[in-house]
Amino acid sequence: MVALSVLLALVGCGSSVSWELLKGDCRPTGEEIWYDGVDQDCDGNDDDQDGDGISVDEDCWDDPNDATFLADAVGSGLTLTAAEVFPGAEEAWYDGVDQDCDGASDFDQDGDGFESANDEQADGSVGDDCVDGGVNDEVFEDSCSGELITVDPEDAASVNPDAEDTFYDGVDQNCDGADDNDGDGDGYAVCDECDDADPETFPSDIPEVWYDCADQNCDGNDGDRDGDGYVDAEYTASCADWATINPGRPDNDCDDDDTTVNPAAEEGVGDGKDQNCDGLESCYDDDDDDGYRDDAGSVIASIDLDCTDSGEATASDPTGDCDDKNGAINPGGKEVCDASNADEDCDGKADNDDLPSTGTTRYYKDADGDTYGDVSDIGALRCDADTTYKVTNNTDCNDALQHQHRRHGDRRGRRRPELRQQRDLLYRRRQRRLSAEQHQHRQLVRQNCTDSGEAKSTEPTTDCDDSKSTVNPAPRSATPPTSMRTATGLRNDDSSVLSTSKLRYYRTPTATAMVTRPMEVRSDGTSTYSAATMMTVTTRSPRQTLASPQTRAGRRRQRL
Repeated sequence: MVALSVLLALVGCGSSVSWELLKGDCRPTGEEIWYDGVDQDCDGNDDDQDGDGISVDEDCWDDPNDATFLADAVGSGLTLTAAEVFPGAEEAWYDGVDQDCDGASDFDQDGDGFESANDEQADGSVGDDCVDGGVNDEVFEDSCSGELITVDPEDAASVNPDAEDTFYDGVDQNCDGADDNDGDGDGYAVCDECDDADPETFPSDIPEVWYDCADQNCDGNDGDRDGDGYVDAEYTASCADWATINPGRPDNDCDDDDTTVNPAAEEGVGDGKDQNCDGLESCYDDDDDDGYRDDAGSVIASIDLDCTDSGEATASDPTGDCDDKNGAINPGGKEVCDASNADEDCDGKADNDDLPSTGTTRYYKDADGDTYGDVSDIGALRCDADTTYKVTNNTDCNDALQHQHRRHGDRRGRRRPELRQQRDLLYRRRQRRLSAEQHQHRQLVRQNCTDSGEAKSTEPTTDCDDSKSTVNPAPRSATPPTSMRTATGLRNDDSSVLSTSKLRYYRTPTATAMVTRPMEVRSDGTSTYSAATMMTVTTRSPRQTLASPQTRAGRRRQRL
């Protein structure tokens, strides 16, 4: 009946159907009509059009001509065929085609219910799962270490918008895009701030409240106010978490207001300050306790910080002590005359080389070396005799002669200087008068070539020894020249005027001065010069002069 009904229907539609079909027979060359329950081509298949072995009831895409199945396909999914899509087929993720016909999203590989945020769908949209187990999953960078972190595909389902974030592991488990190292969400990673559990604490310019065990501005310093790198010693006792709040800053700063004071500082000397915080002070050495330290700068350790104990000196104490074992010797001492020639005032000199000194004696000059000092010398204060001031007395009346000094004690010796002084005084007076007259004469005859040592061009030139007046070609005369015998009116001193008959002549053993002067006698007894008379005078060296034996002064001159 069924075959007959189908046949009638086909006939009614104008189709020609073989009568053999009605009999249940099939033809291998017949065209298959799919899914009609009849195997037209006799191949035993009426419900698996794509030939993938899966019937249409189980296969999500069995009709190759049904293009609507690829409506959501992207990329390589656009080239798929129906035979490649069936239950059990290998799924190709993120191509928009459900190859294994399981009905799950092709963009949720990890199956956590969230589609990939890194793979674009056919309409251009993406999901919100930052890690889906695919090759395009997000790679995280640790904001503190810089390390790149990739989530294993097996763990991809643990990363999705509904997951709970585990901070500081470098992975954004809830895919919110926030820094995994910023636990308090204040915008600063844990490595960039001091308290990642308090959103109100982060790096800023607010003033620090020192020693309160809280780093308000997150500069890593709450206990090092002077900034020398060491935390205040007392602060560490009151803040148990001081090492965390002040990373990299050791403790034991004994003066946190002075940058030059900390355990690593170099200890100063004698300044009353414990720079290295060891509780001790270094002092300069003053062994003799005289208030002066030596130039060598010797340093000793003190048991306290004041450097005022015995043997100690401060930096302000003066230097220059040349003998730090003797309290009487220092730059403030007084030079003392002593046998050891010690330099008591440390100026590099001693005794005679460092006058005035204490304990000096007055010494006098002794030119003749007879151990008696010159009576006219006022002397000088010395520690010891030297090459100039040799003796301690000044009793020598003649320091040019060794045999003449006060020790001899004879009257003749005492009178001799007085007589010598009188004689020299008379001689100087005579010489002044004589020199005045001779000077006046030389002024008159200066231009006539007749002065001492001068000669005219008419004079003979045969003198064989011009240094001696007694040696010359002229014969020697036993009597004085006429010009000398006829000279008149020569004033010799204040007592008389010489006449021609009263002249005496002396010849000097060392020099002869030839003086030619015209002379005349005035009515008042004085003399002057004229052109009428010429006189030649031979003078003697000191104590030898013209004199008249008839005058008192003349006789005295002859005796002298």
